Amino acid sequence: MNKKSVLGLVTAAVVIVLFLSYAGIQPFATYKDNVVSFVNQKATNIPNPLSKQVATVHDIFVGFTLSLCVEVQPTNQAQANIPYKVQLFEKGNLRATSTVIFNQPQINVGDMVLVYFPLSRDEVNAYNGRDLSNVFSAKVS
Repeated sequence: MNKKSVLGLVTAAVVIVLFLSYAGIQPFATYKDNVVSFVNQKATNIPNPLSKQVATVHDIFVGFTLSLCVEVQPTNQAQANIPYKVQLFEKGNLRATSTVIFNQPQINVGDMVLVYFPLSRDEVNAYNGRDLSNVFSAKVS
């Protein structure tokens, strides 16, 4: 077989697998779902270079109350008295959304601000004092 024949066979096989996966035929549908999930996960982790970064997330920890604290610091791109959305992700899935508003002095000195998200008592007991970097992440926009 020459290169053209092999390339034609590989292309035909890929087309057949894609057709079967979109038709919902197992195990091809599971393969498609895994690929789509992987691509979507990678796409959500790619920052938009055209959007300005208004704050950085420094730490995520369990607070004294039944809450998860997200420590954010404004950058010089932030504007005073403008609400910014803080998204909390648990293992890559959006769990909750809140807002943060920085005042001008906080922006001037880069003051850390805490954003709180509610937790159940069981979550507080499990997460308290632990490294949560593999469980939670946050994004400010």
